[in-house]
Amino acid sequence: MLSDDEFKMILDYFNRPWKGYRKVRKGVKKRIRRHLQGLNCSTARDYISIIAADKDQERITESCLLVTISRFFRDRRMWECIEKNILPEFIKNVCDQIQVWSAGCACGEEAYSLSILWHRLTTAHKNDDTRLNILATDVNPICIERARKGWFGKSSLKEMDPATIATYL
Repeated sequence: MLSDDEFKMILDYFNRPWKGYRKVRKGVKKRIRRHLQGLNCSTARDYISIIAADKDQERITESCLLVTISRFFRDRRMWECIEKNILPEFIKNVCDQIQVWSAGCACGEEAYSLSILWHRLTTAHKNDDTRLNILATDVNPICIERARKGWFGKSSLKEMDPATIATYL
C-alpha cells in the first residue's frame, strides 16, 4: 500500500503539486505501487533512491504520473463563457486567423471541443473568413496518436448531447 504521505514524497521528488493529483490519485498511486513493487521496494524512500540513481526508472515513474483524464466540454461553465463571450468577439473582430495552443491536451477532447464551437458559431454568423488554427500537444505520444485518429472512449462523450455527437463525431 502506498500512503498519501509516501505519494506526496514522490510528487515532491518530481516537483509536482499534490493539489493536481488529489482527485485522481487512486489510479496514479496504483501505477506507482506496481512499479515500486516491480523494483522490490518496500518504502517510498527506497523507491526514490532507486529512481534517482537510474534515469530509465525515473522516466518510467514520470510516465506513471501522467494523468490523461479528459472529455468533450469538460468544464461546462467555461465552455459556455467561451461560446457566448469570447469566440463571438473573435469572429467579429479578427479578420485573418486565430491561433490557439492546447497544451497538455491528452487525447484532444478540449481542442476538438473548441473546433466544434468555432464551427457552430462561424456557421451561425455566416462568417468563414477567419480561420482557427489549433496546435494540440501532450507529452504522451499515445494520446497524441489517438487524438490524430479521433479515437474517443465513451467517457469522453458524457458531456455531449446526441445531436452534437451525430454531427461532429
